[in-house]
Amino acid sequence: MVIRANRRRGNIFQRKVPLGPAILRSRGLKDMIPARAHASGRAAPLSSAARPELISAWQARAVYPDQLVAAVVERSLGPDVLRGWGAREALAGRGDDLAVHDLLARAGHAVFGAVLALNGVYSSHRMIKWQSHLIGELDVLPEQFAERLRLLWTSGTAQALREAETLITDTVRLVQARTDADISSFCEELSQRRRPVDPPSAEHRSASP
Repeated sequence: MVIRANRRRGNIFQRKVPLGPAILRSRGLKDMIPARAHASGRAAPLSSAARPELISAWQARAVYPDQLVAAVVERSLGPDVLRGWGAREALAGRGDDLAVHDLLARAGHAVFGAVLALNGVYSSHRMIKWQSHLIGELDVLPEQFAERLRLLWTSGTAQALREAETLITDTVRLVQARTDADISSFCEELSQRRRPVDPPSAEHRSASP
C-alpha cells in the first residue's frame, strides 16, 4: 500500500504501485524510501494490525516535493518518448497506421504522466487505470484534457496527430510555468519535422536480400 499526496489540496489517497528507489535517489530524496526498500529493493505488504497506525503516520508526513515533481516530469517527457515524432506526417501520408498509433500512445502516456506529477499524484504504473476517475480529481491540467485524449483515438490520423501536438505543447507550457524540470531535449524533439522520403524503387527492392 502506498500513499498518494495531492500537493494543492493536501488530500491523501491510496495507490497500488510506489515510485522506485532509483528515481527518489536521483533527486536526493532517499529519505522517502522505506527501510525495507533500501534493503531489498522491493516493498512488503503490511500486516492488518500495523496498517492503521502506519497509514496515519504516513498521512501526516506525506508530501510530493518539488524535486520529485521535476524528476517525474523529466521521466514522463524524456526525448525517447517522441522517437519518430519528426516523421509523423510522412508516416500518416503513406498509411503507416501502426507507427502512427505507437506515436499517439506514447504521446498520451507522456502528457498523462506529466499532468499527474503536476497534481502531486504518485503513479509509476505503466498501465493507466481508472483514467476518467483520475482526471476528475486533477486541478492542474490542459483545458478539456479528457476529451482531447479521447480525440487521439476517435479522430482521423491527421487530426489525431494535430491534437497530440497541441496537447503536448499545452502540457509543456504548464510544466515550464510550474516546475524547474529540464525538458529541453523533449522540446527539441517536439519541434522536429522531416520531409517525406520516397519509397524504394522496385529494382532496389528486388536487389535487396
